[in-house]
Amino acid sequence: MSKPLDPSSITSAIKECLQTDSNVVNDIKQIVTNNDGDFTKSINRIAELLTIPITSIVTQRLEQLELKIDDLERRSRSHNLHFHGIKEEENPKEQIVEIAKCMNVELTKDDIEVAHFTGGVRDGKRGVIACFYSREMCMELLKKRKKLQQPQGRKYVVFEDCTQRTMGLYNKMRTKVSDAKKFHVYIRNGRVLYRSELKSKARLIETEKDIEEIINIVE
Repeated sequence: MSKPLDPSSITSAIKECLQTDSNVVNDIKQIVTNNDGDFTKSINRIAELLTIPITSIVTQRLEQLELKIDDLERRSRSHNLHFHGIKEEENPKEQIVEIAKCMNVELTKDDIEVAHFTGGVRDGKRGVIACFYSREMCMELLKKRKKLQQPQGRKYVVFEDCTQRTMGLYNKMRTKVSDAKKFHVYIRNGRVLYRSELKSKARLIETEKDIEEIINIVE
């Protein structure tokens, strides 16, 4: 069950609105004046006036809270990696060790806390999620995945275990750029990044607003 919205947060938002937006305060005074000082007659109009700025303040605070929650989830996933290309009849841990060998990374089954198939079966294929005892090992595997030598008849893919929010931003940003620049959108340490040019500084994408700003610049 979701927790009810804290009334103090709404009160704080109203105070912030009245203390920082002089136009709103002046408009409220004018509304009351137009109704000959009758506050009761002014209530509906004042409520309409306050709705937009207060909604904006509350929305900003909720977005900040969502970012904090997403960051905690991202950190909790930092010991995980996804592997595609492992067959259902194969032992996940043993195959991950073999995949590591193909990247010249020394790995044993004891380095893996748990590994299992996940998700629904699509054409008889499912991915494997693995949790490693060492985050450094995860980073090493990610770093070396470009050097992965694919065994004959196999195609392995290794990628980060990302939050739903991260994948949503990643997929949305990729729809906004041309096919030639889709690889300019990438994920590093559970965060979505974008480079307008390969040698340019990467831009962090945390919200949909960031995507809009980037696209406006590109256009």
